[in-house]
Amino acid sequence: MSVKLTLRETGRIGNEIQSSFTRGEVSGLPWGELSLLPLDVSRTGDQFTDERDGQTYRTVKMPDGKEWMAQNFSYEPSGGGWYNYNYDPAMGVQYGKLYDWATAQTIAPPGWHLPTREEWDDLAMACGGGSLCGGKLKSKDIDYTVTYTLTAESTGGQKAEKNVMVSVKGTYWPKYRGTDNYGFAALPGGIHYSSGEFGLINSLGYWWAASENGIGAGYNYRLSDGNNVLDKRTNTKLDAYSVRLVKN
Repeated sequence: MSVKLTLRETGRIGNEIQSSFTRGEVSGLPWGELSLLPLDVSRTGDQFTDERDGQTYRTVKMPDGKEWMAQNFSYEPSGGGWYNYNYDPAMGVQYGKLYDWATAQTIAPPGWHLPTREEWDDLAMACGGGSLCGGKLKSKDIDYTVTYTLTAESTGGQKAEKNVMVSVKGTYWPKYRGTDNYGFAALPGGIHYSSGEFGLINSLGYWWAASENGIGAGYNYRLSDGNNVLDKRTNTKLDAYSVRLVKN
């Protein structure tokens, strides 16, 4: 028997790799399904499972005393304005969905809410101030190894297993790297412009606040690969940004 595959990382939920594979040569038996199951995956912090779709998110107690989701939100509402970056579902798994301001107001599960401008400001101050806290919130470089078990089952019911080691290295913030002091793991998820275009993936990350600035604009907070500042901004509500939620 021989098993030959190619692994490809398609995204992560927390530190758990979501992988796909291409089937290569399998000899000796008329093999049926092949599957990959993650083992030895490093997970830190508490977790919350959204009962609406079964997705699980890491959560972390931040220096402001509140519990924040430590991943970009990825719920798919039945309506409103939301997007996977470049309409690619794998990007939605890795970076979370992008939501326009109005949709972001409606997607939180029970017990959670979209943070207000005041809550974002409190978080920034608790982490050292907006000009200092950006690097502490950014995801740090990726450098870890995951072991998978490859299982193969023949049409006659015979089974075999094989362990596969996968090394993952890289960075989301190549110029101004993050230190991720608290486990917040902010990712540069880019933007979906109101004009219909996508941009700035792996360069900028924007997160909505629940607060608005007039009728057509909403507050948001930005991290850039060009500095380690958490910027408070206002932009059109029709752009679509990432979302983090806070526990009630």
